[in-house]
Amino acid sequence: MAIDGPTTRRLVAVGALVCLGLMAGVYYGGQPPDPSLGAPPSSDELIANYGAYLDQAVVVTGAVTDTDPLTITATSQYGETIDLRLQHVGVQVMGGDYLSASGTVRPNNTIAATNTVKKPGSTYWRTRLLSLLAGLIVLGVALRHWQFDLQRFEVRPKDEPLRISTLHSGGDDG
Repeated sequence: MAIDGPTTRRLVAVGALVCLGLMAGVYYGGQPPDPSLGAPPSSDELIANYGAYLDQAVVVTGAVTDTDPLTITATSQYGETIDLRLQHVGVQVMGGDYLSASGTVRPNNTIAATNTVKKPGSTYWRTRLLSLLAGLIVLGVALRHWQFDLQRFEVRPKDEPLRISTLHSGGDDG
């Protein structure tokens, strides 16, 4: 589909703006809460200065490393870890499960949980791997069957789909 008239160009511009708006919404919706806005601190703040958050509400996430007493290992975005004992957890867990818990910070790396959500360990990684695989398949199909022309600002189907043998031989016919 080539862009011919001013109406088509306006439609493409509006479509591009809508897509950018949706992408911005997804990006900002995926950002962690800001503690200055009243959201409880997370594992990052707790790891940096545990004592400053005693008797305050927090939200922590981590892998279960022990079940008696229930212990999770929370990891910060910088790779630092802390082992936290969770009390008052109302769900059955096994080693390898992931827990997200909100609760109150107590001394000795203990969190008195008020709400806990369990994410089975195998499901956690399987969903991420399947999402990555699906994204790569969609990208491969798009690159194989579609041609992108940035100078004319158009996308059109290829006359002949891209083949691995073409990539391997460097495109030479001889």
